[in-house]
Amino acid sequence: MSGKHLVWVLICAVITLAGCASSQKVDLAAIRAAASMSSEQDRQLALSTFARLPEGAIDYKIGPGDVLEIGVFQWELSEETKTLDARVSEEGTVSLPLVGDLGVKGKTVRDVKVMIEKALKAGEYIKAPRVSVVIKEFRSKRVSLVGAVKDPGTYTLRSNVTQLLDVLSLAGGLAETAGQHLYVVRSRSAGEDVGKVITIDLHDLLVAGRLELNVVLSDGDVVSVPLAQKFFVYGYVRNPGAYDLKRRTTVLESIAIAGGLDRPMASPTYCILRRGKDNSEMELDLVEIAEGAEPDHYLLPNDTVEVRQTFLRKVGLMFWEGVRSVFHVGYTLNN
Repeated sequence: MSGKHLVWVLICAVITLAGCASSQKVDLAAIRAAASMSSEQDRQLALSTFARLPEGAIDYKIGPGDVLEIGVFQWELSEETKTLDARVSEEGTVSLPLVGDLGVKGKTVRDVKVMIEKALKAGEYIKAPRVSVVIKEFRSKRVSLVGAVKDPGTYTLRSNVTQLLDVLSLAGGLAETAGQHLYVVRSRSAGEDVGKVITIDLHDLLVAGRLELNVVLSDGDVVSVPLAQKFFVYGYVRNPGAYDLKRRTTVLESIAIAGGLDRPMASPTYCILRRGKDNSEMELDLVEIAEGAEPDHYLLPNDTVEVRQTFLRKVGLMFWEGVRSVFHVGYTLNN
């Protein structure tokens, strides 16, 4: 066995023994829960919106801005159909010839049909009116999507109950530049929750399938998807630099994203995680983390992972380079 191979065998043995020295395992489930960007308050707010789910079994409820196409057969003793378009006012009414103003807010198409027929009969305009009502334009329920989605804009809703995943689908899904979370800003239609912001962790919703975060949206709600923020990996890695924090990422994953350790220069037991405005430092031992003896921390925006080199490793590498150069010179002179 060559001297170089022997050195690496000894290094690997030391690392292995260090990893085996600690038998205490980290509670990974607790770490994953703590990494969620949705707080308990966010989850409670999201769940509170589910009270509207039973409305999904009811036909669409008409609201201000909707346009109704109303057809009346046998108008004025003829069999000719007369149709007209009627936009629902802000007060929730439509104005029809002979009938006058009808309050249609919160009514279904069938409800409006029956109301018009009753009004025509009561006024003795038509003995046996036949009325058709369809929604020509949906305008009363709108949700805005802004930020890192493929097709941002304002979307009209065609059902009483529309959930977050439905609207994201209408917008073509998340853009490649999307970050780890989104915000749902509650509108005036949200009752006592107006103005409140619900933070939705996209990993929890899309990957873990935590459907309690699939918020039921209300008219006027705004869904904002921020761009991915950055994390940094420096030191003895193959590709140091800044990377997008697009998903939940751990320290070990960040080093893999940066191409892995720059061997033999890196010291896996001597790394630093810098966090916060004050750049507070946390010492990391990648060997202990890989063995499960230390937590594999999830990164926050602007975190920096630095892989360092210990003094002993530096001296050892310098010594090894010196020995190798001596052997190389000796071999050259002998030949």
